[in-house]
Amino acid sequence: MSVTVVTPSDLAAAKAALQANIDAANKTIAAIQSAQATDETNISSVLGQLKTLTGQITALQQQVAALTPSPAPAPAPSPAPAPAPTPAPTPAPDPTPAPAPAPAPAPSPQPAGTLPAGVTLKDPDGGANYWAKFTGPTFPTSPSFFPIGVWYEGTSTADQVSFDSATGLNTYMRLITDSRLDLIKAGGMFACLHPDDLSMPNRGTETTSYMTEDEPDMIPGWWGAPTAQQMTDEQNRVAGLPKDGRPVYVNVGLGILSCDDGDADAQKYVRLHDFISADQYFYTEDTYEMCRTIGQGTNRLTDEQARRGRNYGIVVERMRAFAGYTKPVWGFVEAGAPSSTTAIEITPAQVRAAIWHCIIGGARGILFFNHSFSGSFQTQHVLRDAHYAPIRAQVQAETAIIRQIAPALNGPDAVGLVTASTGVKAAAKWNGGAPVVIAGNTDHTARTGAFTLAGSWSSVTVVGENRTIPVTGGTFTDSFPAETTIHIYQVNP
Repeated sequence: MSVTVVTPSDLAAAKAALQANIDAANKTIAAIQSAQATDETNISSVLGQLKTLTGQITALQQQVAALTPSPAPAPAPSPAPAPAPTPAPTPAPDPTPAPAPAPAPAPSPQPAGTLPAGVTLKDPDGGANYWAKFTGPTFPTSPSFFPIGVWYEGTSTADQVSFDSATGLNTYMRLITDSRLDLIKAGGMFACLHPDDLSMPNRGTETTSYMTEDEPDMIPGWWGAPTAQQMTDEQNRVAGLPKDGRPVYVNVGLGILSCDDGDADAQKYVRLHDFISADQYFYTEDTYEMCRTIGQGTNRLTDEQARRGRNYGIVVERMRAFAGYTKPVWGFVEAGAPSSTTAIEITPAQVRAAIWHCIIGGARGILFFNHSFSGSFQTQHVLRDAHYAPIRAQVQAETAIIRQIAPALNGPDAVGLVTASTGVKAAAKWNGGAPVVIAGNTDHTARTGAFTLAGSWSSVTVVGENRTIPVTGGTFTDSFPAETTIHIYQVNP
């Protein structure tokens, strides 16, 4: 059988001829479309040429197809070879481990300033700008100012004022006789004047308020709701103060604190004033009088029940309720050994716990009782005397933190932001979307506290402790090894 060999040049020549005829046909079509042939005879002639070219194109297409080589047929399969002997099995290689699953994506951070679902904001008692409503000189309205007072101290020299300011104090609550208001003003400090202080010269913007009396609810008497006479006496004290637009303060004691929750007379009494406090020194005083002050009936508290920082917060909470949550309540903390019967001195760790439990309980100011009537060193100037240098150092440390987070403390509570496990008391401040959580142990049991945060947060920084704790699935834990343990957390998006 003969085989026609088609060279590449044959195929190229046929394709070139085909393309030339196609080009000629296209030109003919273009001539018709552009009406270059203007009469019927010319059009017929052109159509004839087109018919001839079309025939030539068809013939050339067939020729090109015939010249194009067909693909080679697939080779026939070769017969299968005889099976080779099965070799001895070799150990199977270890399986390739499956790739590790991709880590779950981290939760989206809480959008800045966005309130998490289920969280509501509640203004501090009296409102964030409470002091602005008074027409006379009073406390600064700046969010960075948090009142920190000392009870019944003297200011006869500029050095004394400077020393107290360095301790972290900013307010004198009642003054010793030889005190000078001009030195308080020059030192950037403030004063709340007792009626005995009203004769002091140079009263000005340093004087932020007036007080009626210390523990007037116990004049006369000791326990129970104020009598009609006590109510009248206190109304007269308020009326006797200068009417110059400054707020009026009172510190109450066992009379009001021994009242049942919701007592109408106790409510009426404290609401005669613009801001209030109550003193009960759980770490140092005899326990016999403490049960009713925290609403625990008449059974005497054990030392374990009494010596708790949490009790200072309960006093603040009860006073807030008596005041109808309409005005600031300040917390009162002893700095030395105020009891003449027990001679117990407060420790630095207890000072820290009492301060922050007051704030957890809603205190809008802190006061220090500055006198030791017993103990290892009796003095009327605890925060100045070298014997109590460790107490002063602790007060300095805590007041520095208070100043650092004052805008948060003066702002709204973030209700529902944090839930703490049993045995830990916590409060959350919104702080414009950069929340602060304050937490403390409530008794003498060492425990691990567990916290659940609403919203999406990455971690908490423990203020003053140089450590950060991750928040996983909305929760974190921390250690509370002692009754006095306090942690302050900056919550991070």
